[in-house]
Amino acid sequence: MKRIRVECGVCKATRFYSIHRGITRIAGVVACEACRQFYQRFKKQPWILNCNKGGRCFGLDETPKNKCKACWVAHIICRCPVPISLYNHLVGYLPTDLKSKMAGRPPTVDEVPEKERGGLGLEVYKDNDWVDVTDKEEVESLLRNEEENETDEANEPDLDMEFEAEEEVVDDPGLPEQAALDVSTTLNLEPKISQPQKKRGKKKSKTFANSDGQSLASAVEEMQINSQLKFMENFNPKTSERVRRKKKKVQYFTSTARTKAQNQQYCHGSDGSIVYSGKDLCDCLQSLCPGCHYPCPKCGSAKCGNECRIHRKWYYEKVEVEGTKLTWTNEFVKKK
Repeated sequence: MKRIRVECGVCKATRFYSIHRGITRIAGVVACEACRQFYQRFKKQPWILNCNKGGRCFGLDETPKNKCKACWVAHIICRCPVPISLYNHLVGYLPTDLKSKMAGRPPTVDEVPEKERGGLGLEVYKDNDWVDVTDKEEVESLLRNEEENETDEANEPDLDMEFEAEEEVVDDPGLPEQAALDVSTTLNLEPKISQPQKKRGKKKSKTFANSDGQSLASAVEEMQINSQLKFMENFNPKTSERVRRKKKKVQYFTSTARTKAQNQQYCHGSDGSIVYSGKDLCDCLQSLCPGCHYPCPKCGSAKCGNECRIHRKWYYEKVEVEGTKLTWTNEFVKKK
């Protein structure tokens, strides 16, 4: 069993990922999934950000938990050598107080030393422990080769957006254009009864028209319509057995007693903390989490705060790391 050790050059945190995951970087700086996904999401579709502390959290330590989203964007583009056009584009969405504390330009590649660009490592699980088997020369050559081929443009296309666009363009395969045109024409010419397309084709293949046969067919159709009207003649919706059953079902499901019994109690309060203990706990169940890379089930963000846990009716009871014996149990909820 193998895993990749990622020493993030942005948040300075150490993360562990599957061996099949590729190297994720931001403009040549090795980044964890939390930093990279947040940067890619903001770069693809930026929005106006504000700092409630007037940009003071920009000068705090490098962990994302101590910074707001605006200061974290500023930290990323001031730490990574992004293109100057992309830097100016993203700075336009940051508050004025924060802009005054920034350098005004991104660092160049030469200004970011190799020790500040993060690092990678390979570990193997042996004898109930992870052993470092990293070949440093191979990792450095791999980083140099990828750095030469890497580009970071301002408007980078996203594969997910392309897939969504293709899905929107797909037409309905069940109704071709010619068939739809034939059906609309039939409805306009014969508003009472719309003949199927196959029958219309058979009528066209005939070389003569029999007036007696047509009059007989129209008489039969009129008799069928009249019989349907007579069938519904004595129908009264107020006394119908089906309507009465439906009313009873609606009254049963809308009763206040059943609604109150089905309502679940909130596990998280109005501030996102656990109701039972008042603990503001991250979804990774670690009390000192510096900023988790687990995606939020509500907004999909890898760096969301307690706003996504407000009035939540469920909680994580246990988190297990696949392939290891590492587990975290939620000790701040009421035991059943």
